[in-house]
Amino acid sequence: MGGNGADPVEMDESYFGGRPRQHYGTRSARAKAALANKTTVFGMVQRQGRVHARVVPNSKRDTLFPIVAAKVLPRTMIYTDEYQSYVRLPRLGYEHRRVHHRRTSTWTVTCTRTRLKAFGHS
Repeated sequence: MGGNGADPVEMDESYFGGRPRQHYGTRSARAKAALANKTTVFGMVQRQGRVHARVVPNSKRDTLFPIVAAKVLPRTMIYTDEYQSYVRLPRLGYEHRRVHHRRTSTWTVTCTRTRLKAFGHS
């Protein structure tokens, strides 16, 4: 995917599964419980082009970066959300832009996730 001058690649992680039961306690305990029974899917979409999605054990940088390196050519423009795992993409030789959820329209923020979900159900 990608390459110098090619269409940009959008990336996102998403969590699939049932709704969590109501949990009480600290915010971090509730967040951890909400993800406990969900499957993590990492996906990449090249605008006007290819799609790659796979189930991953977690969304940590050490899990995602080898996938990116294997599938996306260096110097590709990559768009992601503000998730911390993506911060070091420029160190791998990629151009990186972040979509800021609070400053961007809902359509722009959900564009990649919607494409990936449509891909998964086609």
